[in-house]
Amino acid sequence: MTSGVSVIDAWAGAASASTSGSFTIVDAAVIFVVALVLLTAGVAIAGRRTRLLVSRPRLRTAHSRRVRRAAIEDVDEIERDARRYGRRRRPTRQEETDDL
Repeated sequence: MTSGVSVIDAWAGAASASTSGSFTIVDAAVIFVVALVLLTAGVAIAGRRTRLLVSRPRLRTAHSRRVRRAAIEDVDEIERDARRYGRRRRPTRQEETDDL
């Protein structure tokens, strides 16, 4: 076993060393504020990561714009073929962005 102070002894010493000896409203308020700040920070970080995942990247070069345009045309052609052969229709890219 390891020598030294155990966790239980440390907690017991801290509890007996407290001056007021009880849990006060101020303690509760401090815990509430800390929990609220941590929750707000967590939501902000999660929201930022989600926004980064769904945002469209900026197309800085002409080549990137041509590739994106070609990909959209390919998707449109696949959807036209699907409608021609009786498959269910999905909204086009323009209809998806109109909802936003």
